[in-house]
Amino acid sequence: MHSLYSQSGALSDKIPPMLPNPSLLNTELSYFKSLVERIGHSYEWIAEHSGISRRRLLYLAVGVRFNRGEHRAVILSYPEQFILETLAEVGDVFGKT
Repeated sequence: MHSLYSQSGALSDKIPPMLPNPSLLNTELSYFKSLVERIGHSYEWIAEHSGISRRRLLYLAVGVRFNRGEHRAVILSYPEQFILETLAEVGDVFGKT
């Protein structure tokens, strides 16, 4: 199996390598929404290509969920952020097809 980053020529020249850095966590709802906009696809498509469930994405989009009579904040985790940032980078480079 080949990595996008190790192939000479093809995609590796177009996508900048990204390294995880949890200190860059951004839990702002507006940041989540900007990543989804940059990805340019539906929540269903994002769920299918990210491993983040559609339901979780919808909770993140609202920023709160109602559970057992209480409203609870739903906050983006760093692994989710990194996955969405990676998809957003691809969306920026290759467009929203």
